[in-house]
Amino acid sequence: MTETDVSDGERFSSETGSLLDGVWGQWGRVDPELCAERYHSRFIPEEIWRTMGVQEAEPPSVEYPSFRVVRRQYGAVVTSYGLSFPDQWSDEDLTNGVGVEVYAAGLGVPRDWRPNEMVTDTWLGQMVWSVAKNVSAGGAQFLGALEHYGTLSMSLPGLTFPDEARGSFVADNGDVAVLIGMRGDGFPDVVTGPLGPIRLVNIKLLSLAELDFCLSGTTGVATARDDLAQRFAARPEPLWSSLTRESVV
Repeated sequence: MTETDVSDGERFSSETGSLLDGVWGQWGRVDPELCAERYHSRFIPEEIWRTMGVQEAEPPSVEYPSFRVVRRQYGAVVTSYGLSFPDQWSDEDLTNGVGVEVYAAGLGVPRDWRPNEMVTDTWLGQMVWSVAKNVSAGGAQFLGALEHYGTLSMSLPGLTFPDEARGSFVADNGDVAVLIGMRGDGFPDVVTGPLGPIRLVNIKLLSLAELDFCLSGTTGVATARDDLAQRFAARPEPLWSSLTRESVV
């Protein structure tokens, strides 16, 4: 990547960030504080770098996405912030990252916690963080699969959920599952970035019964996911996640 590419990347990243802030600002109150990983040296081994006490935030990127919290009176959104930031793949031109950001809207989450706490200490934030890391690792293949199938399902291990969610949303082994890619009214869907379209992809927490419906049906997982999406769409607030909602199956 040339010096000009770096300059263009910084400019397009700033434009992308401002664009996303504007879009989410029309939905709710955007918290000005980003939740970001600590800076990672590209030259010093990680085991050494971690002992050096550097507290500078890692700039948002596909490799190290940050997270933004957007609030309404009755709930909140946690969204990734970096998956769509300009990146360069091999010798190709700069692109808007992998062309997506992922988000989840949650009811019954703390209203006054700081962004870092919302991402690291709530089930909603951990869910978005886990999916974003999967998208980061999968790169452009994620968007290709999403466009091909319409929706995707994903199992997420190792997240911290309240005890009352066990048996309904959390399996005996601690795993939870999500439906990715539902569309509906009330949330932004696609925005035009400086280098191409950016899709804002919804993450919805599935009940264990809904996950079983996907896996055990005779029509195939993709068809079962579509069926679930239609059932959700027939109910109020289909894109929101909650630990107290009734299962649709």
